[in-house]
Amino acid sequence: MVRTCVEYSGVGVSNELEFDFFWTLDAKKNISKRMFQYITQQPEVSELNLRLQKEKIFCYDFIVYILNNIRDKLTPIDVSFSYRLVGENEVVGRKKRQAINLGTIPPILDKYIPSTVTVEGKISKNCGKDEQCIPELSVLAERVEPFAKPIEVGSSNEEIEISITVRNDGKLAKDGNLAEDAYETMLYVELPEGVLYSGITNANAAVALTCNYVTLNVSRFVICDIGNPMPALAKTYFTLLVTPHNIDGQSDKLTFKLNVNSSNPENDGDTWNNYFPLEIPVRQHAVLEISPNLASSTEQVIYNTSGVSLYKGTGFGPEITHEYRVRNLGPTPVKSSIINIYWPSFDDQGNHLLKIDEDPKVLNNEGGYCETLLLSPENSTDFTYQEGNSKINVLLQTKSKRHSRQRREVSNIKNVKCNNQYCTFIKCFLGPLPGHMVDSRDAAVIKIKSHIWTNTLVLRGLTSEPFNLKSQAFAQVRAMPFNIPVDNFNETYMVSRAEVSTYVNAERLSPKTKGVEIWKIALAIVGGLLLLLIIILVLWVCGFFRRKRRPPPTEPTYNKPLMKNGQQPPKSNLANRPYE
Repeated sequence: MVRTCVEYSGVGVSNELEFDFFWTLDAKKNISKRMFQYITQQPEVSELNLRLQKEKIFCYDFIVYILNNIRDKLTPIDVSFSYRLVGENEVVGRKKRQAINLGTIPPILDKYIPSTVTVEGKISKNCGKDEQCIPELSVLAERVEPFAKPIEVGSSNEEIEISITVRNDGKLAKDGNLAEDAYETMLYVELPEGVLYSGITNANAAVALTCNYVTLNVSRFVICDIGNPMPALAKTYFTLLVTPHNIDGQSDKLTFKLNVNSSNPENDGDTWNNYFPLEIPVRQHAVLEISPNLASSTEQVIYNTSGVSLYKGTGFGPEITHEYRVRNLGPTPVKSSIINIYWPSFDDQGNHLLKIDEDPKVLNNEGGYCETLLLSPENSTDFTYQEGNSKINVLLQTKSKRHSRQRREVSNIKNVKCNNQYCTFIKCFLGPLPGHMVDSRDAAVIKIKSHIWTNTLVLRGLTSEPFNLKSQAFAQVRAMPFNIPVDNFNETYMVSRAEVSTYVNAERLSPKTKGVEIWKIALAIVGGLLLLLIIILVLWVCGFFRRKRRPPPTEPTYNKPLMKNGQQPPKSNLANRPYE
């Protein structure tokens, strides 16, 4: 209850005067009032107009109340009372002169007596005998996963967890005593550009912890009420959840600025640990992929009867189209990339095989274009092209991801592709590629249209069996858009490889000679055997196979034995005989 008692006196004043009275509750607080009148629920009491009797005390009472859980507990709660004499300011000029002429002098207030009176009451605090609380606050922060990968430009929905600890348990720098209660303790976390506030978790605090997201001008803050008061020797820790969104890549780190303070100031030497900057590295990362566009590429060419009559003896043959799709599966956009395609325009002797009809086209990519160069024995040995300040060999010798067309890939089918002597080298430059190109419809497309050279198929004997015509493509990131380090450098600049294969069957261009049927062979054998049998019968009838015998002798002749048993053979005189 507030009681106000007033009395007036004076010299030559009337026995009854009219006054206006005003009361203001919690006068020192312009906003966030803590005391209110019970009847009106307002911090100001309505104007009270009364006529008072000279030298008689008048008292006026009204009930007030103070809010629970008020924030400002350091500023005393006061009641201000003021009054004024009704009509004092109106008696001026002409009216004042008229009153003097009539012999009456209007009353005025004594300027040496204040017209405003203020009384105040202090809120009980645990601040010692001097009623002055001096805290010693500190704040620390770290990422929950200290070895987590850096934030990648373009990444989203990857929540970052930041562990924050606020303490009020240090020793004062001046006298070495322990810190006292900290009133209206607030933590301000300034979020970097492109980061959104998601909430808090794992809170452990001496008093209820609340955090709110606030935008001030162009800055964005998470403001947390740590305690009112935050008791001495207390510690509060919690996990702040934020989500990267639209990181612009202008800086190589995200800086979270944390600042803790209270309404009762600290000693000058104790504020150095009230501020803590947490830095999380930012990197750029791309994953370039090239793959065959099977739906739009020519899968097979088979010379049927109508095709043979249409193309045999002419230069051109059926049309063959190969398409490649290039996508960036990484989160960060790609500024530029280069695609090298080896096209089998000629066989190994320089004959036209797969002649390109028009310049290769780049579709669905702004600023993309292609250049074509013929490699021949004169320039294919040490062919290089200029890339910036260095020369890069066309034959890319590096480990690469391979996306190859697997249909009709049979081990016994011949593959016809670029050789070491003749080849058409197509170099395509692509403009910017956005990140997260998961949908193949968003991919950049390189389209190559050509015609197969039918005469070469017949000339080089490629009509005897089916074969595959293959083109090969290599894709690599050329430049990234931001001047910050690259995460997963090897993956970002890895060479991605793909090939498109067209199955060709031209056997009908040179039909094979038909073999002799088996029944004809059997008939010829049987005929030959019958003819041989007839010849044998004719010769037998003519007596060709009859034998002429020797006539018998007229008288018998006997040969006596040359030697008897046991008889020595006569000595031979053949050595003494001349040749007869």
